[in-house]
Amino acid sequence: MFAAACDAVSAASPPGGASRVIRLTPQHVARFLGELSKLGTTVIAAAAAIGVSSAAIYQRPGRDAECAKAMEDTRASARQANPSGPR
Repeated sequence: MFAAACDAVSAASPPGGASRVIRLTPQHVARFLGELSKLGTTVIAAAAAIGVSSAAIYQRPGRDAECAKAMEDTRASARQANPSGPR
C-alpha cells in the first residue's frame, strides 16, 4: 500500500522536482473523490493521482462544507465496502 502511494506521488510530480500550484477546482474534487472511493486508497494517494497536494485536499473541507461532507461520505462508503481495510 505504501509503495503504491509513493509511486502515485512520483508519477504525479512534475519533471525535475519543480513545484507547481494547481487550483483545486470542482473537477479536481470530483476526480479526487473518485480516486478516494477505490478500495484501499488513502487521501494522499488519491491527491497524488489527480496531481494536487494532500495539503490542498486537507484544507478544502475547512472552507467548503459541501466538500467536507462529500469526503466523509466517500470515506464512509469505502469503509463499508471493505470493513477490514485501512481506516
